[in-house]
This record gives sequence, C-alpha cells and structure tokens, in this order.
Amino acid sequence: MSSPTPSNAGGSDTAAKPLPVKPSFTHLKEKLGPLVKTIQFSWFTGHVFVILSAVLYSLSTFRLFFTSEKFAGIIYRFAYLAIIFTFGIIIKQTYQNKKITPLAILHDDNIHYLLIAFLWLFSARSFSTLLPFIIFSTFHALTYVRSHILPALGYPATSPLSTKINLFIKAQNDRAMQFAASSELATLASLFVSVISFNKAAWVKFAIYLIFVRVRFEHSAFTKAALKTWEVKIDQLVAHPKAPVFLKSAWTNYKNFVRVYIGNGLSPERIFPSRQPTGASGARKAQ
Repeated sequence: MSSPTPSNAGGSDTAAKPLPVKPSFTHLKEKLGPLVKTIQFSWFTGHVFVILSAVLYSLSTFRLFFTSEKFAGIIYRFAYLAIIFTFGIIIKQTYQNKKITPLAILHDDNIHYLLIAFLWLFSARSFSTLLPFIIFSTFHALTYVRSHILPALGYPATSPLSTKINLFIKAQNDRAMQFAASSELATLASLFVSVISFNKAAWVKFAIYLIFVRVRFEHSAFTKAALKTWEVKIDQLVAHPKAPVFLKSAWTNYKNFVRVYIGNGLSPERIFPSRQPTGASGARKAQ
C-alpha cells in the first residue's frame, strides 16, 4: 500500500519534490578525500594560508583587528613560511629527477622567488614585499578551486560558479601580474631610499633585490612594461616647471644607472647562449 502524497494548495495531487540535501561532512570527505591526499592539494593549502595570513596581518597592521605587535610579527613570518612551502613543493616536483644546476638557478623563476622569500623572512617586516606573493597565491588558489575542487564536488566547468571564476581570472590576470611587477619595483625603490639614507642594513638587501629585479626584467614582459610605465610617469613629474633642479638631476642619474645595469649587466643568455629563459613567473603548479 502506497503512502499518501501531499496535495498542493489547489487541491490536486502532485508528486512531492525531494528537498535539497545539504552536503554533510561525510559527503565532503568522500568527494574530496582522494584530492586531499595529493601533493597538489598541499600546494593549494599553502596558497590559502598565504592569503589568510596576509589578511590577518593587514588587519593587525591597520589596527582593525589583532592589534598585538607580537601577533603581527608571528603571522607575518607564518605567511612567508607558507610562501616558501608552496615554492618548495614546485621546485621539489620540478627537480625530483634532476639536479639543480647553476643554469637552472639563473632561469627558474620559482627558485628566484623562493630565495627572495627567504630574504624577507629574515628581514624587517614590510607589507609591500608580500603583495606579489598575495597576488600569485590568489590566482593559483582560484585556478585550483575551479579545475579541481569544484569538479570533485560535482560542479562541471560550465557551472555558473566555475564560469565566474574563469572569467575573473581571464579578465584580471594580466592586470594583477602588472601590479605585482610594479610592487616589486616599488620595493626596490624603497630599498634604494634606505641606501641613500645611509642605512647600512639596506645595502645587502638592495644588492640582492636589484639582481632579482634584473633577472625578472630578462624573463618577464610584465616587469618590462611596469618599468616603462614608471619611467614615463616620473618623466612627466620631473618635467614640470616647478620641479626642483636637484630632483631632475637625481632622476636622470638614477635612470642612467638603471639603463646601464639592465643593458649591460649579468645576462643568463650571455653566459649560457644555448638556453632561453623559461619565464615561469611563479605560475607553475605542483603536479
């Protein structure tokens, strides 16, 4: 004997529609279990920690939340540990069957960013140094969610959420990478100011970071475009009739220094002409 079916407001009998079932923890565990066990998920988790640490550090820095100076220091260092973790996974996966050679060090952007992350880990805190890594982690995390987590949960590539993520990445990726490159130049400029202010501790960091930006210029179209944008904007500022003469002279000398360094400095192609740079820009994923 069949059970009675509820009638609608008009009195006609209709088949009851099953209520949507919210995914339980067990359901999520079954769906995501195989994914969680992969090295790529660990890489994704590292990026999530970078983003969360950066948010907490920002709130602490601007005295909006967690105003403890000790907490800010801890979360800042934790962000860089997460950054080192993510790049470490990429490098481990890339070189698990081959050695890291001087050629690889010169050409692999992932190694460059790993070394710079170590530099900032042991340096005084500066939010600007985090900006490129926050951008990288955001886009890596979004890409992973779209290509792995959503399909595992049953969302096809054509689902509204997946489509929105994909459109956002396509629309904002180049702009975000350009901003990341500009923030790296801003960091270099701040180090230069520290150097000319006779900050002895800044000399080593400036020299290391200058080499890093030099290599980025070789590999990254975004760095080249950012440098050109900066040059045009500052040229316009110092060309103003009210601009001090010493400022114009200082800018001209600095620009000549940068041109000489970029044009005649250390170039991987001059040392190893048989190879071309890979230009990963931190964009590789753990496989």
